[in-house]
Amino acid sequence: MIEKIVSAIPFLYFKNLLPFNHVLHAISTRNGGYSTGPYQTLNLGIDTGDEDGAVLNNYSAVSSALEFDLSLLVASQQVHGAQAICVGNGHTTLSRSPLVLPLTGYDALITAEPFITLMVRVADCVPVILFDPFQHVAAV
Repeated sequence: MIEKIVSAIPFLYFKNLLPFNHVLHAISTRNGGYSTGPYQTLNLGIDTGDEDGAVLNNYSAVSSALEFDLSLLVASQQVHGAQAICVGNGHTTLSRSPLVLPLTGYDALITAEPFITLMVRVADCVPVILFDPFQHVAAV
């Protein structure tokens, strides 16, 4: 992994995915955001007790730094299970609100649609990012 700081936010990148220019991927850390107290600073957790405004600002900062459309973000409330779902434009999360995750119970998100941003939130788990360069399918 390599670290790059973009717009004052540190991100980690997998070296083996960097050659695929059309695949944006990044792993954020807890640094570079707006949250305070026990959530400082880049808290993207919507169910942590952090201030809604700070979490919204953190999402905006990440989307601005990485240059993706926040309204095309898809995330799920993970349950440490084995369920996966194929997602597209009809599943976008933040077009409604980043404080509500419409998908619940899925631990893997898969898409073949361009410009959809898949997000997985992890704390003590290892994030897995998969990409098929022939079928142009991504999964987290």
